[in-house]
Amino acid sequence: MKKSHWSNFQITDILPSLCLISSLFIVIYILQLGIMPLVSQDEVRYAEVAREMIVSGNWVVPRLDGIDYFEKPVLGHWMNAVSELVFGGNNFAVRFSSAFCTGLSAVLLFFFLRKFSKEEKIALLAPVIFLTSGLILAIGTFSVLDAQISFFITAAMASFYAAYCSKKITPKFLWLVLCGVFAGLGFLTKGFLVFVVLTISIALFLIWEKKWKNLFTMPWIPLITAIITILPWGINVYYQAPDFWRYFIVVEHYDRFMHAGKYSGALHPEPFWFFIPILFVGALPWAFHLPEIIVGLKDKILFSKSLTRYCVIWAVFPFIFFSASSGKLATYILPCFPPLAVLIAYGLYNALDKCKKEKLFNTTNLIFGYFLITALAAAVIYVIISRFFNIPTLWNLKQLLTGIVAVSFWTALMFFIKKATHPLNKLLLFALAPILAMSLKSYLTPESALTNIAHEKFISEQSKFITKDTTVMAYQDMMGAVCWYLKRDDIYVYGKPGELEHPLKQPEFQSRFINKEKAAAFISEKRNNTGGAAIFLRTKNRKDIPIVSDIDAIKDKTMFSKFNPKQ
Repeated sequence: MKKSHWSNFQITDILPSLCLISSLFIVIYILQLGIMPLVSQDEVRYAEVAREMIVSGNWVVPRLDGIDYFEKPVLGHWMNAVSELVFGGNNFAVRFSSAFCTGLSAVLLFFFLRKFSKEEKIALLAPVIFLTSGLILAIGTFSVLDAQISFFITAAMASFYAAYCSKKITPKFLWLVLCGVFAGLGFLTKGFLVFVVLTISIALFLIWEKKWKNLFTMPWIPLITAIITILPWGINVYYQAPDFWRYFIVVEHYDRFMHAGKYSGALHPEPFWFFIPILFVGALPWAFHLPEIIVGLKDKILFSKSLTRYCVIWAVFPFIFFSASSGKLATYILPCFPPLAVLIAYGLYNALDKCKKEKLFNTTNLIFGYFLITALAAAVIYVIISRFFNIPTLWNLKQLLTGIVAVSFWTALMFFIKKATHPLNKLLLFALAPILAMSLKSYLTPESALTNIAHEKFISEQSKFITKDTTVMAYQDMMGAVCWYLKRDDIYVYGKPGELEHPLKQPEFQSRFINKEKAAAFISEKRNNTGGAAIFLRTKNRKDIPIVSDIDAIKDKTMFSKFNPKQ
């Protein structure tokens, strides 16, 4: 069977697959973006940085609460800002950039495999598996920058492979240029880790392929193109914020990876094996078929293909690299999932088609179905018990009934999938089974789970106490939310500086940080102002604040204290 070529594409061939992928993306990603309140600290932080870009007109130096914010470069903030300009300052707009890049990754994966895979069924299965993997859904409907960086890495890796497979000079050159552009855009989103992941992954692949000479010829064009892509903003930010590059290189890269330096305490230290369970859980529900995936991938014929070897390197090296880092978050391994989806697609389809493991697949589905029934029964029992005993109520009755319908649909398909005879139909039915549960994820999230991390309702309620003249302080983990919901960039950071530790040490921003020792004098001074003073902090931090006046309101686990002006 000969390879597919772009010139062989017919719109009638790809339209059904693209419709399925697009419909899946819209139903389980786009439709739920605006439902759940924004979560502190991540979502409100990125929302606020983008808002301040729009309001200030400064699109070069990211700022949070009017303070230089050097944690990330600028492109992710630009994407969020454009989304807020188009859709308004709402929850949908804040999350749209993550969802959009997730959808782009799926479509890119489809076209990449249509060109280079000998089996067009894999080109459909891989993006479907990608979109219905748990970690992809969680991050793709959440405002962080990992979906964006994953897309740029995917695009750069796909471009390089296209260059590698090109026999003619002009297409090879253009694909390498495109690889460099995507690498540069990835850098502008999250920094040097893009270069590390791309460079070493590609080098290992070329070594595996025994293409030693390419190690010294192919990288130069992408490197030069990436530098040209980065340079305009890189020069501008240096002139507007000269300390950016020193902080970004030393603290955000060296300290974060090596866990060294005086700022390293906030870099999420975790053990080496941290990502192993994250990878398994993140690949659910597909990881439930791990035995079949392993059986399918044991076929040596699969690894006679350079594409499969490329995906192995692409999936394994970033996983090892991020595991070696001292600082770890579950979102870091997102770039492993596009090639992992390809390998899962190959493994499962091969297990059903060539290895004749249909019985094993059906048995696993039945076990999974019983597991879902058990989990649903446990949830129903818990809700019933919680109505009679003094324990937290996770779901209201409407949520419970909706969840029952969604999980019942999922379970029913688990039991009926065995009637499908073609491997592709079986796998597509398995992918479509959780569509109701996934599309209702935000609606079914227990409100009690958001109490400590979603502050929209609380801050909105307390805003009636605050005028434009009120001096407002906020504990560092609430500061972004207070800025976003009050639409202000002059909030004083109280207690601990958090991720703003470095800029708050700079002379122009030192006055914006109020520690416990200075709080009493600061509040006494500000309460004499026309608007008085207000402070937002957690109940657990109440002992940290000197009580100099009565507290007007305490709600849930968040405390709002307003110190009224003296009469």
